[in-house]
Amino acid sequence: MIDFQHLRQHRTDFPPYSFLGSAAEAAALPVEHQAQIHFLDAEASRFVDQYLEASSMQRGAMSTGNPTPFRAGYFQHLETYSDDTPAVLKKWLYRRGIPFSHYVLLYGGTSPQNVLLTWKMVIKYAGQLFRAHDWLVFDETLNGALSYHHDGLFTFARPRIFDPEPEYQQMYAQQELQLRYPFLRFPY
Repeated sequence: MIDFQHLRQHRTDFPPYSFLGSAAEAAALPVEHQAQIHFLDAEASRFVDQYLEASSMQRGAMSTGNPTPFRAGYFQHLETYSDDTPAVLKKWLYRRGIPFSHYVLLYGGTSPQNVLLTWKMVIKYAGQLFRAHDWLVFDETLNGALSYHHDGLFTFARPRIFDPEPEYQQMYAQQELQLRYPFLRFPY
């Protein structure tokens, strides 16, 4: 079974090219840094995809009614930032108050391979990481997230206030109706 406790067991070698550069450049990083950056295999990446989809964090995001990368009403506070000068960006990321040793997922980019890494590594490699690709950074609690748009816009959100229970109840009620009345069609 895959869960967040077992994600590190699904570590793969450095890909031929990543935000760390070539595989040879990544292999030349300090051992301490390599131990905190885990590129995930296909099975773990599928788990992360399903986990994020089930969270509903991005459902309906970036629509005309909601111009943010997160579902409206999912987080209590949204903060945007657009200065990607490496030193200033690192300082801004540091001020988010996330412990250095806290593991987060790096989701997106051009590869279907996700990365599990510490917040310290996100800050350390922010200059290489946040360049040309869209990224979503989150942890298993989904209590906060960082979205990066390739145009240089960062959106940091926390704490989560979304409660999925009413949505689950509505889906259950619709399924019950569909069982009783098979001719009913719902918009999903």
